[in-house]
Amino acid sequence: MVSLVHTRSHLKMKISKCLDYGAAILFADDTNLTFSGCSFPALHNKMSKDLNCIASWLSANGFNLKVLKTNSMVIGSRKESSEPGEDIALSLVDTELENVNSVKCLGVDIDKYLT
Repeated sequence: MVSLVHTRSHLKMKISKCLDYGAAILFADDTNLTFSGCSFPALHNKMSKDLNCIASWLSANGFNLKVLKTNSMVIGSRKESSEPGEDIALSLVDTELENVNSVKCLGVDIDKYLT
């Protein structure tokens, strides 16, 4: 029997190696990834590359990624968010991620305008 034990710091270190453009924040069994970009196409490209790398690493190391519980949100000013292409269509493991207007993080509701 082989037992794999990953501490949170070890897991964060491994996931961070997959991130060329984003940053990872781990909370218990949740992970938040943050990215920034000057345009929606550039942001989409950065996120797609990093997400695919993380999904490959998780799969290769025996972790299950709950894609249906994974979502994305673009945060910005109302002016920036009214531009065409505001929602970035991302897919992970052949499943399109849901774009949301708000998320709950450690009991705090965060919306896409930070209001």
